[in-house]
Amino acid sequence: MKKSVYLETSVISYLAGRLISNLLTVACQQVTPQWWAERRYDYDLFISELIVREACAVNPDAADRRLEYMKELAELTITEE
Repeated sequence: MKKSVYLETSVISYLAGRLISNLLTVACQQVTPQWWAERRYDYDLFISELIVREACAVNPDAADRRLEYMKELAELTITEE
């Protein structure tokens, strides 16, 4: 049985973002695509409608790139519970 992983917006942003000069961000931008290519199928990945809203709250080009990565992920619905 696979473990479930809830992805937050920063993971998708590291995948879709343009390289930035901040060293920590650059490190994350280099490691995240490698994990995405090699390990993401080891897990059941989930996002929520909140993550989709956050990812779309930027310029249209960046939003399109983020949405492309999210289209294959299961989306959880936010409820009162």
